[in-house]
Amino acid sequence: NERWIKHINLNELGNLRFLDRSDWVRLHEFYEMMFQEDMQMKFSVADKNGNGVLGMSELGPVLREAGVVPFPGVLRDIVEEVAGGGSEHVDLPQFSRMLDQVIRERAGFSRRECTRLLAAFNRFHKDGEVKSTDLRACFDWLGFVPHASDAQLVKAMDADGDGTIDWKEFLRMMRWHRQELTEEIRASLAEAPGAALDEAGGAATAAGRACGGAMCSRVLCALGSLGYPAIRPKAILEAAADAKIGVDAELTDEMAFSLLLAVNEKHGFVEAEIEGMREAFRLFSTRMVGGDGLDTVELGRALAWQGFVLPLGDVADIFRTVDTLGKGELDFEEFCKASQLCLAGLMQVARQTFDQHGLAGGSPFAKATQVLLQQRGFHAPRKQVDNLLASLPEAPGFWDFFLALEQFQCGARDEVQSNGGFTSIEAEELRATFCKYDTSGDGSVEKKELYNLMKGTFPMMMEDLQAHTRARQVLAEADADGDGTLAIEEYMRLMRRVKDDQHERVLKEEHEAMTALNMTHSEVSEFRKIFHAHGGRLNQDISFDDLCDMMRNLVPFGSAAQKALWDAFLEADADGSRELSFTEFLRITQHLDKIVGDHQSGHSRTSTGNSAPAVAEGAGGSAPEAAEDGGLADEARQEEDDNTQGQDDKPQ
Repeated sequence: NERWIKHINLNELGNLRFLDRSDWVRLHEFYEMMFQEDMQMKFSVADKNGNGVLGMSELGPVLREAGVVPFPGVLRDIVEEVAGGGSEHVDLPQFSRMLDQVIRERAGFSRRECTRLLAAFNRFHKDGEVKSTDLRACFDWLGFVPHASDAQLVKAMDADGDGTIDWKEFLRMMRWHRQELTEEIRASLAEAPGAALDEAGGAATAAGRACGGAMCSRVLCALGSLGYPAIRPKAILEAAADAKIGVDAELTDEMAFSLLLAVNEKHGFVEAEIEGMREAFRLFSTRMVGGDGLDTVELGRALAWQGFVLPLGDVADIFRTVDTLGKGELDFEEFCKASQLCLAGLMQVARQTFDQHGLAGGSPFAKATQVLLQQRGFHAPRKQVDNLLASLPEAPGFWDFFLALEQFQCGARDEVQSNGGFTSIEAEELRATFCKYDTSGDGSVEKKELYNLMKGTFPMMMEDLQAHTRARQVLAEADADGDGTLAIEEYMRLMRRVKDDQHERVLKEEHEAMTALNMTHSEVSEFRKIFHAHGGRLNQDISFDDLCDMMRNLVPFGSAAQKALWDAFLEADADGSRELSFTEFLRITQHLDKIVGDHQSGHSRTSTGNSAPAVAEGAGGSAPEAAEDGGLADEARQEEDDNTQGQDDKPQ
């Protein structure tokens, strides 16, 4: 405590048990007087030459003596804040304000840093405090990798032990976190000197080649070892250029930390990409009347506009992850966070592919790359993939590979934008459909064929008044000139609205299924991973055989269980397509534990006797002998044929 604070406590408060208004005013006036005297004394001691101002070199010692040390690089920002842009000196009033209002109130952070921390705090707080259980999500939102020691740090900062952190405690915690992370970066840099960067398949060397300097390689290597793999060379380069750090500069821990902050502030993107994201947000945040953010369908379109083509279910999971405030729509920062998750996902699968196949090269690498691109929603013919890999330098590193993938993604992005939001495959299919109704071949569908086109697009419009009304509405929106005919561009707009309607219907059905089954979002996400892993990613549906394969991978699975599964499959297959959408798959999950449980209880005397595991947990089990399942699929199919009198057979 300062000496004058003790003086106030002892001489002014005395034995008072409360303060009336006059006592409070007198105390405040005395406080101000003592504070100004103390500032005058500190200022005079530091002002060696007596010129009435303190420069940067004079400020450091006096601040350390006062026990308030701003972070390196922050002092200049604070001086410019209190003294005006470009100034490197402060007078006494500016010094007093800097010490009391700026440095102490912000725990040594600059205004810019403090504003960002406050925004993250406000995103997760309840009644002015953040629960310690929510701090992990808060760290993640800020772009920091949660650390094992964070729990001890939270406990130390939680002064009253109520399991929550207020703003002041949060600010102190972030200061400690910064100091600890800076120390970790210093140690990581010491372990990765410039001459020893060729690790992980030449990743660091490739980064240096791509960036044009060793500094970028060292940052990637140091941060990667601390759990920050989803940072790209060009993001570091741009941050370094903004901070006037040369590509071959001698790197310090504070420089590396400042680069991490700058990259996190832009969510891992460079300014040109941010501008593209602003354009996408502007384009798609106005689809709904009165809306100024992105709903789930709009998010999917905006992500595809940037080249991130994802299944609707994945988009829904991302939406729920970043909609931390539960508004039901995303603002621009949340959209940037969603885009960052997509980028991190692409980098993760790219790194896995490169680590497993990159060094070997050849056909396995090409095949794995093709699968990677197809799973990310790209049209990737083998010849195109071969050309992509042929463009890599000899003995490529990971960053060479990833930069080539980014170029491929840019091409896919351009295709989506030129096709009105559709991928090249989707656009090709739509053009083929359009040509069927363009009987004259003049590039438009005339009125006499327009009815057939709309009937094919809205098969229920003659029976369902709501479908009929919607068909007329989307046709009016698509027919921009109102001439009663559709050009190809107008047809693409019509189908864009049709696809949006389909997506909204799927999301509604999924939400209803989740509510009916009393599932959480995290449980739905886990089931979606299983669904995707067994054929439900590219074609969006799974067959009965896919479902059987899934069950065999989870638990021992015999004839009786397969028969019960077939019955459950038919019950869940609401549209009779003999394939399950993800929503239908969710509904069948309520039967899976019982089916497996009944099967295991019937065989418990000859098996381990364990109870049926939950399907979503992915419990291991050996595949049954082929003879155990032999003929069962045919028997089940024959029984279904008898019951339905000639309906389609169950898929092989």
